[in-house]
Order: sequence, then C-alpha cells, then structure tokens
Amino acid sequence: MKYFTTKLAAAGMLFAASLFTACSDSKVSGTDEQANSVNATINEWLEGDTLKVAPSEPLGDLTTYPTIKTEHGKISHPVKNNFESMFCETEDNFFTYNITVSDTLIQKNFGIPDTISAKDFEMDCTLEGGVFTEQESAFEGKRSYQCDLKISDGEDLLYIDPNWKKHAQQIIDICGEPIEDDSTEKEDLLSPDIEENLQSYLKGNPISNMIQVDHWCPELSYECPGVSLSKGVVATSYWGSFEFISCEDYKTDSLDEVQKIRSYKVQLDGNRITKAWHNDDFAQMSTDEITLAKNGFTEYCDNEKGTIVNDTDSEISCQIKIAPVNKEDVEANGAEPFYNYNDPVWDIYGTKVIAACR
Repeated sequence: MKYFTTKLAAAGMLFAASLFTACSDSKVSGTDEQANSVNATINEWLEGDTLKVAPSEPLGDLTTYPTIKTEHGKISHPVKNNFESMFCETEDNFFTYNITVSDTLIQKNFGIPDTISAKDFEMDCTLEGGVFTEQESAFEGKRSYQCDLKISDGEDLLYIDPNWKKHAQQIIDICGEPIEDDSTEKEDLLSPDIEENLQSYLKGNPISNMIQVDHWCPELSYECPGVSLSKGVVATSYWGSFEFISCEDYKTDSLDEVQKIRSYKVQLDGNRITKAWHNDDFAQMSTDEITLAKNGFTEYCDNEKGTIVNDTDSEISCQIKIAPVNKEDVEANGAEPFYNYNDPVWDIYGTKVIAACR
C-alpha cells in the first residue's frame, strides 16, 4: 500500500469523437483533433486519483457524469474525494472497476463479463494484503468481485491504487473503441433573457411556513405559461411551503392530457419535508439506467438522514424530518414552531427537468 500527497485531478470538457480519421497533407483535421482530445481524456482517466477519507463527497447520480461513446456503449469516470470508478455501460449491462476509501477499509469492486477471468484482480488483491471474494451478481452475463483492504487509523489516509490503470483499462476494453457521436442534438438557441430566466429557476426558494405566497410564478406573461423549448414547456411555481418545477410535452392524448411529465417538487408538511422526482422517461429506460438514476436520489436522501417513502415506475420520493428554527422557544414556552428549509439539491434536479425539455 502506498501513501501519496494529494494531487490535483484535472478536468476538461469531454466529447465523443472518432479515433479513425482522415488527415490532410499538411494539417491535422478537426476529426483528428477530436480523436486526440478523446485519447487525452482517456489517458487522464487512467492515471488514477488520490483518494482520501475526509471530507467525503456525495457521489450523486452516475448518469450525470460526462461520457465517451464507444463501439459497444459508453464509458465514464465518476470520481469524488473518497471514490473513483471506471464505468462501462452497454445496451443491456454495465461493468465497473471502482474504489471506495473509508477510515477502516479500502474496498475495490470489479464487475466484468463472465467470459473474462478475474485472476489478475485476485492476485493483485492478495499482494496488497487484501481479502478477495466473489459477490453474487444480479445481472446475467456478469460476475462481480470484491477486494477488502482493512486499515487502522485511516482518518488521514491518502491512497492511490497501484493497479488502477490495469483494471480500468479492462473496463474500457469491454466497451470498445471510442466512436464519433452523431446523436447529439443541437440545443435550443435561446435569447439571453430566456436563458437567464431558466437559470433563475435553478436558484430555488426557501421552503417555510413563515412565508405566505399567493401562487407565485415567474412573470413570463400574465398567465405564467412557462418557457417553451424544443421538447416541451418548462414551468415553475412557488407557494412558500411548496416549490415545483416541471417539463411537460406538447403532445396530448385523446383525453387532452399531457403524455409526459418530468418534475421535481419540495413540500413542507408539519415538520417534514417531502421531495419527489417524477420522470415519465423511466418507462423507456433499462433497469440498470433506472437503478443508476435513482441511486443518486437515494444517496442525497441518505445524506440528509431522510427516508425513501415512495418508489414507483415513474417517481421516487424522500421524506426528511426537520427541527423548527425556534426550537428552544418551542420546547421552553410552547411557542408555535416555525420551519425553514433550503434544498441542497434543487439545482441538480431542476437542471435534469430543464434538460428534458431542451
């Protein structure tokens, strides 16, 4: 096991491009430059990051990380202070190599097709003094392995995996060579005022029983219809104890009902905050994609000591118990409790909603 000082993890804008390009006689073509950029990004991902116990950061929704399209799917590199992963998602499965560091344990997980041997992973685990085990896999055609490295007094641990490049490269190889992604649709070209309006939606408002608002919404027009984008209308509303943002499709069915809704709402009821993420697109996602998306929501809920109270085919909800801002006065004098809450992930899920309409 090696200990290193913290290094800065470089980050850059990622985009998928072809590795096989045509060159002019004297100049590198634009496609060559794109391919070189993709190669540079992958090489950067293969360097590995220094992981540390504290302060840990929430991993969030894995589907929000930049990806590179490949022959068999797409690859991404989720990384936080105490977590690093190489992630390959194919049409019907996903494969990973990831490391999580805590104050008592370094845990490595290796999920690969059942046609690939894990002998190298097992040997590397043993050489580091770890315990190698095979885990039960919930997905056909995939095997999952784990390596646990127990540590003591790991509060100030800084760790770089000596075998990161080898096993991360295996995950990349499963997904195949990067290819040019022609599926990216051009985003709406909106006026600066409209873009500024959309950005204002992401700021969020305090959720409180001390604020009285009469059906307030941004004044885009007298009736507050929202912002029309290429795939629907984005609208938001705020009542003091309730805030809501949605993306609704233009298309309607025979009953004149909206066919697709993506929304996020935060509501105060007594001393409980309920946050609900609704996404009709879940119905078109694979089981793995839905799991990945909901895992991020669940983790944010856990971070606030909340509980998942609803999980359906189209919605997941989290409930959080909060204390009154005048707790001492309530306990000492029986005063009326006042509550105030600012959602730490409003911008994250507001962005998802707006993106669905672009």
